[in-house]
Amino acid sequence: DDDEDEDEDKDSSIKPRNSYNPNVRRGIGFFDVEVRGYEVTASDNPCVSRGTALELGWAYDVQERVHLDTFEEKRSKERSQDFRKEKKIPWHERERILRDLGVSKKEIQEAAKRATIIRNKRKKSIALAKQDKEHEKAEERWRKAKSIVSIASGSKKDDDKNWVDATETDKYLTVMSFMGLGEYVQ
Repeated sequence: DDDEDEDEDKDSSIKPRNSYNPNVRRGIGFFDVEVRGYEVTASDNPCVSRGTALELGWAYDVQERVHLDTFEEKRSKERSQDFRKEKKIPWHERERILRDLGVSKKEIQEAAKRATIIRNKRKKSIALAKQDKEHEKAEERWRKAKSIVSIASGSKKDDDKNWVDATETDKYLTVMSFMGLGEYVQ
């Protein structure tokens, strides 16, 4: 009994490492901003409609270090009102930027070719997905028609044989004959 009480005292004194203590003031603060200039390379990103995309590399140079408030004040004056439009760079301008940075014409062409291949594969994949959805809808309509006809005919064995035959003949005519309307359809 005494051992159990001793164990309870030990357990109650143990606190998790991340326990919340309202008396401890916590916070996060930012002081300086490091402005970096990253290398720019040719990319095979398929999101561009034409040409080669620009991509940031891993290498960078620290251009300046400024206090956060100073940075935000300067940046708010420079920031464009139409920032989204400003980000789009025409293909010929991207190519000029890459050439000015020393990227060879061959590297630019290879990246553009890879992007075109990826873009075409993406288009094909989207088209196949649409076809799959249409095929699923058609199969669902066919299953519904089959269940309606099965209920109407009452014979499961005959229905199964007739449904196998339906794959070899025109489905519309088969459904019509199941519904007893076969003599009206020629």
